[in-house]
Amino acid sequence: MALGTDSEVGRLRTVVLHRPGNELRRLTPRNNDRLLFDGIPWVDRAQDEHDAFAAALTDRGVEVLYLGQAAARGAGGARGPRRGDRRGAGPAAPG
Repeated sequence: MALGTDSEVGRLRTVVLHRPGNELRRLTPRNNDRLLFDGIPWVDRAQDEHDAFAAALTDRGVEVLYLGQAAARGAGGARGPRRGDRRGAGPAAPG
């Protein structure tokens, strides 16, 4: 699989995302400055915003892959879920 782009304005077909998670929960008032954060982020809000962003991309026909999927796909592994099918790829289904 060839990765890359040759246009800054062309149609986005596939994107690799990472959903915010435990890495943000590990931030403390002692280490957030060293890690270039202005403050402790609200993880649940970051995840909600990420999920809305990923949904907006999917709604516009962009294939959204999550980091683990993209690594497996690039290594010749099985292709991840199809466009719009986010099972096992990111956030749990609301319920």
